[in-house]
Amino acid sequence: MENSWKMEEFTAQEIHKKKEDKKIVVPKYQRGIVWKENQKKELIDSIKKGIPFGSILLYYDENANNYRLIDGLQRCTTIYEFISNPANFFDIDDIDDDAIDTLKEQIGTVSNEETVKNKIIEIILKWIKTEHKTMQDVVRMQFYGCAKMISEEFPTLKGKETETVEIIKPMFDKYIQMCEQMLNTKIPAIVISGSEEILPTVFERINSKGSQLTKWQIYAATWSDDKIKINKELNPIISYNRERYEEMTLDDEINLQDFDSMGLERKAELNTFELIFGFGKMISESFPQLFTNTKKSTDVSSIGFNLINACLVLKNNEIKNLNKNLIEIVGNSEEINKFLLEIIECIKLVDKAIAITTKFKSNVRGDTAPLHTEMQICSMIASVFINKHMTFVIDEKDIITDRKLNLDGVKENWKNYKEAFLNNALKVYLLDLLQTNWRGSGDKKLNYIIINPAYYTRTITKEEFESVLNLWYESIKNERNEYKKIMNPKEADKIVLNIIYSNQFKAIDQIDDSTYDIEHLATKGMMKKQLERFNGNLRLPISSIGNLCLLPTEYNQAKGEKTIYQYQDTQMDISEIEEKFSFTTSNDLKWIGNMNLTENELKTEYNKYIDSRFERIKSKLFEILF
Repeated sequence: MENSWKMEEFTAQEIHKKKEDKKIVVPKYQRGIVWKENQKKELIDSIKKGIPFGSILLYYDENANNYRLIDGLQRCTTIYEFISNPANFFDIDDIDDDAIDTLKEQIGTVSNEETVKNKIIEIILKWIKTEHKTMQDVVRMQFYGCAKMISEEFPTLKGKETETVEIIKPMFDKYIQMCEQMLNTKIPAIVISGSEEILPTVFERINSKGSQLTKWQIYAATWSDDKIKINKELNPIISYNRERYEEMTLDDEINLQDFDSMGLERKAELNTFELIFGFGKMISESFPQLFTNTKKSTDVSSIGFNLINACLVLKNNEIKNLNKNLIEIVGNSEEINKFLLEIIECIKLVDKAIAITTKFKSNVRGDTAPLHTEMQICSMIASVFINKHMTFVIDEKDIITDRKLNLDGVKENWKNYKEAFLNNALKVYLLDLLQTNWRGSGDKKLNYIIINPAYYTRTITKEEFESVLNLWYESIKNERNEYKKIMNPKEADKIVLNIIYSNQFKAIDQIDDSTYDIEHLATKGMMKKQLERFNGNLRLPISSIGNLCLLPTEYNQAKGEKTIYQYQDTQMDISEIEEKFSFTTSNDLKWIGNMNLTENELKTEYNKYIDSRFERIKSKLFEILF
């Protein structure tokens, strides 16, 4: 079928009727209604003032005898909303100031004219929004009801409703005229006809020219051909897609093309985008300690795309072709299901390897977001999967020339790899965080790791680890020059704390109702008082790991700005605090209350204290890691 396009014009009323008659439908790859109220009002204002607002793009489907809205969803839904409920768009700018001033004169002398003015405006807005919800209500508007509401509020206008009508009538006539103008507003439309195969190309090209759509929406449009049958073990993937589409259709302004909630569950067939979208949602929900979860059902998480791409030993810039590569490398629906289930098994192994950092009950006041980046955790999972199931050949330019996927068995050295990964991955994971190796996008780092199978299994000596740890500690001392504003603990801080305290806590501590705070032993309040004496001339690393510990929330809140040695609590003695939480003695903090210390004395005492405590922390860390 030959492809062609032409320019047409539809009135807003015609567009609205086609939507009501389901003659205009919305493709499922659209992103739903995302415009905010101010954006909607700006469009309506443009139409009121005769300002051009662009065209829409439609595809005419001869077989279905309807139009698909390819571009212009936000504009069309705003117009639908206006026609369906014009009162939503009537605001203070539509109220005539002269009419209000005339009404004030009719009311007579009052103590506060501004209050009267605001009250009249409030009555008018209320009357419009409660009595004229549809366009039919507006066209048939009778002004007496508004006049009566005003007279009930202002007794001096009682019996003068007819005069009041004459004052407000020109204002409302103008509003009615504007609404009728809106109905007849001509909307330019580019109408495409011909083969459906051209639509992904059209969509991709128009959205490469300054559109605000994300690459995920473009993938949703262009990865729509293949149908993959989903088995019961992966049924949540179906549910996440159903929830996404149901969320999009909550607004009556959207007729979603080819969406049938019951049919989706019954057929259990998805295209590539839907599959990967749902998989990302599924693993984020199942492993919240590893992945950042998206808030809305319509939000697209990148983790599914990045992870699957990496497991196929594909570089990040190849993700745009992931739909084709998935089928070419993995195969049919049955194999793709096995592939995803195996990725989940690899996620479980990674989760086990670093559980000491991710599942430990630590700072109750901190956020629950993972302490690593998405690309870092993605690299760990992909490394495990590749070493378990993927064989590849790489040339001198680091280009993969051949890859073979075996889902029916594991590679010959898998058992040895697994053991080495469980022994070493945590150390490598922590070293990467201490060295900020995943700062930035992480694409290059991920690309490097997936073609270097031994990255997470290499042996880390105690000496190598200590060297990196010491450099990290010294960098904190140099960088965190704190005075009035004190930094919150960073990811690496939290992970180090999680590891050392995992050995301090009993199993019951992890499952009971107790909660803990990350606290500064030399408290922020006390340190600020010390440093204020020097007017910013002296700054210290107050948030250094050497000054951080966990404390029971209740105890921490009770002591306030006091140190553990300044606060006496009958419920918890100081020896218990020292042994389980602070790893200090009273000598460590005896200097903090001395307000006669010079700058150099304070700096010396503080650094001596954090250096000494860091050595204790380091010792406890090594006990666990080595």
